[in-house]
Amino acid sequence: MIAAGESQSAFRLVTYIDAVHPQASVYDGFLVHSRGAGGAIGAPLSESPQPSIPAPSPALIRTDLRAPVLTFETETDRPSTGRAPGGGGRARERSSRARREPRGC
Repeated sequence: MIAAGESQSAFRLVTYIDAVHPQASVYDGFLVHSRGAGGAIGAPLSESPQPSIPAPSPALIRTDLRAPVLTFETETDRPSTGRAPGGGGRARERSSRARREPRGC
């Protein structure tokens, strides 16, 4: 059985992978999808009204697990590289190519 989490659920899944899975071993593998910020964000370890326990930063995934962990990030999940939003260099490449090539080709 594979556990999967995307976006906010991915933050929480990383917390589960690091803190609970080594004890429980419920899942055979994990898919962590789009947790953003280059994977540096984890979910807090408590919520109100309990005292605040922040996640470590960066929230790395343990390396001593027997279950495989696949981390999937999209181009927009990665920290900014100075490229234009929404496609970066590829968008500029497409727009400049469109200006050079006649329509219908």
